[in-house]
Amino acid sequence: MAGKKILTQFNVGGSVGSSGQVLTSGGSGGSMSWTSKTSGGISGCEKIVTWHYPAGNSSGVSFSGSSATGTATITHNLNTQYVIVSAIDINGHDTTAAGEQVDMGYNLIVKCPTVNTITLHWEGSSGPDVTDGQAEFRVKIIG
Repeated sequence: MAGKKILTQFNVGGSVGSSGQVLTSGGSGGSMSWTSKTSGGISGCEKIVTWHYPAGNSSGVSFSGSSATGTATITHNLNTQYVIVSAIDINGHDTTAAGEQVDMGYNLIVKCPTVNTITLHWEGSSGPDVTDGQAEFRVKIIG
């Protein structure tokens, strides 16, 4: 690719930033600056949720209620209620095949009661079959 150059560093205010920092706009006409990713950008958290089977869960996952009508509480520590949640059905208990995404807001309802937790519960009383402890979901929370 003769003649083309790739910009690999930004020099803002005499600094090229450091590992983990992002370039942040100062708004209309404002100066740009380097900030820590955790102070401004997007962070994420991933958990394994084995429905109503505590031995298979990631740390920060707990349950209340019965298996079908119960609620999973996930602590994500992202310090925001503005989150995007995605869940993959690892073994195919709710979806047609293993590894498919669970339709959020239809079968699996997400609520954000605090800035550091979400809750998941099944629509109606038809939660996943938990008799073998394998109703596993990989849940990704971005915020």
